[in-house]
Amino acid sequence: MRSKYLLSIILLLVTVFILGVIFLLKDKYIFEYEPTAQVEVIKQWTLPEVLKEVSGIYYLGNHNMACIQDEKGVIYIYNLKTSQITNQFEFEPQGDFEGITIINSTAYVLRSDATIFQVKNYKSPSPQVETLQLFNEKGIDVEGLFAFSEDELLIGIKFSKQIKALNQIVVYKYQISTEKLTEFMSISNQHEIFNSIPQSHPSRDFWLSEVAYADSNYYITEGKTPKLMILDQNKIPQHLIYLDEDTFPQPEGIAIAEDGQLFIASEENKNQLQSISLIKIKPLKTSL
Repeated sequence: MRSKYLLSIILLLVTVFILGVIFLLKDKYIFEYEPTAQVEVIKQWTLPEVLKEVSGIYYLGNHNMACIQDEKGVIYIYNLKTSQITNQFEFEPQGDFEGITIINSTAYVLRSDATIFQVKNYKSPSPQVETLQLFNEKGIDVEGLFAFSEDELLIGIKFSKQIKALNQIVVYKYQISTEKLTEFMSISNQHEIFNSIPQSHPSRDFWLSEVAYADSNYYITEGKTPKLMILDQNKIPQHLIYLDEDTFPQPEGIAIAEDGQLFIASEENKNQLQSISLIKIKPLKTSL
């Protein structure tokens, strides 16, 4: 009888302790977020094992998607109709590759240390490969590459001690013909789009993983706490969407088809395999 009484007391104390911890931390880790838009998945493709760390995609047309992954310097052509890799083109033995875009017959692949591989005639057996070093900063981490025009690339900065603060989302623009690099976009996590997220909550920080532009909107993904931010043509945030982690464990790439269809690529985790998803944005209420 005595042991049962002691057990009851212990369980009560443990319960009180847990509730106390929850109360103390609720403002830091628990909050209600009311989205202004949601992502609807129209179709999802599970990618082959070789693309389990898919890190960038580019829509080529005719159901073909150019894909890269973190570790190998290979451009994989994945056909959405057959769900198969139909071709692959090596440009570098290995590296931490984080973005791809293609202008005519030239592929541009971004390595995380801010090096761009310019792969001319990327489909040929012997492509011409040149490297462009964008920033001279040790430890910089860049993710996100998008052809803004035939002469301009958008470069997303994930981490830097010199050109961005931890509370900033920063995108640079690189002009290919002049090799000129300028800041293109900077958004603080003090912007009103973050207002409903407590200041101390970890997901208030935005670790950029990809940037894209279509139909007068910019799209920026985060892979750490899966999110999608949508900005208008004036680069003003309109929607901040927390993505379903079961569907998008680690969103790393965005591709846009000629008709405006939007695709998101995600790396695998222990519960979900690597994938490409065709999505649709559904506004829930008026944006900011």
